[in-house]
Amino acid sequence: MGRSPRIQAPDITFHIINRGNGKNTIFHSDKDFHEYLELLQCYQEKFDMRIYHYVLMSNHVHILVEPSKENSISKFMQGLTLAHTMRFNMRYQSVGHVWQGRFKSIPIETDIYFLQCGRYIELNPVRAGIVSHPSRYPWSSYQFYAQGKQNKLLNTDPFYDELGSSTSQRRERYTQYIEEELPNIHARSAIRFSQDLVYGSESFVNKLKNDFNYEPTRRKGGRPKINQT
Repeated sequence: MGRSPRIQAPDITFHIINRGNGKNTIFHSDKDFHEYLELLQCYQEKFDMRIYHYVLMSNHVHILVEPSKENSISKFMQGLTLAHTMRFNMRYQSVGHVWQGRFKSIPIETDIYFLQCGRYIELNPVRAGIVSHPSRYPWSSYQFYAQGKQNKLLNTDPFYDELGSSTSQRRERYTQYIEEELPNIHARSAIRFSQDLVYGSESFVNKLKNDFNYEPTRRKGGRPKINQT
């Protein structure tokens, strides 16, 4: 089966996954992480991308992003990957590819899966056994939502404001929403936002099919539950 065409439309949110070539380590030090975030912000501004959630792992990255312009996803990632590769090869005196040949860009329906995908992204370090709680991992968007840490890279998740009427309430409920998933992250029934080609409702899938000739598999499900305490 051939690859599905890459959707390049604005105002659709994508879960981008990019992995090191041969699953090799990309980030060897704090400086490596910092410099990638600097480049990410640079290319976010250049291509007018809205970034809502992210995590940088040692050999791959997850980014929940929404382009505002046509055909900008590939240009954004190509520019970012090339700039990072040049820095990496210069620093480590290496040559060749640093990242794998093709990144994933999975359409995510905002109204149903948005916060749920953000939670999946920020729980990656816990899922990988690196930390016991996402607050202990500095290279993600978790601290922005749960602790109010300033982050110029991020646009606020559009569903975050629904968590409460005050800043403290939203942070508390977001933390609770994340922690509710901790016992389930290794369950076989847990949704893993990297397996399918799209996550959304029947109408969303049909829109992608009709508008972009996209023939994906998908996960069914409703809006993630958030306790209103």
